[in-house]
Amino acid sequence: PPPPDLAPFLALINEFRSQPRVCRNGAVAENMPAVPPVAFQAQLNTAARLHSEDMAANNYFSHTGLNGSTFVTRILATGYTGAPQGENIAAGNTNVQGAFDNWRNSNSGHCQAMMSANSNEIGLGYGFNANSQWTHYWTLVFGKRN
Repeated sequence: PPPPDLAPFLALINEFRSQPRVCRNGAVAENMPAVPPVAFQAQLNTAARLHSEDMAANNYFSHTGLNGSTFVTRILATGYTGAPQGENIAAGNTNVQGAFDNWRNSNSGHCQAMMSANSNEIGLGYGFNANSQWTHYWTLVFGKRN
């Protein structure tokens, strides 16, 4: 299939960030204040897309690439001059709304990452492989540029 239109995600995450939220991390609930919107950034989009495509092509699901890469090394490899802040990954969701809902409702730090005032730029990537376990792979990376 053609790559999905990622633009609606920007509206989803910025609407989400515009209101205070309660994010869970295990049994701990954290009150998160509303934060300013984020913007897509081309190098962050590239880092996210390449990780999603790698997970799809090589049938794995992890924050660590098969070559040992981390979100920090993948982001910096694109030439990004801001500070890498974090990464969310999701698999199995056929569309961007499903991936967003997974992260929004997660109780393992994904909500906090989306609500962090430490990020003002994001990149979103998608990978597809009909022969892989999860078929659809999503990566959301966060950066901050002053």
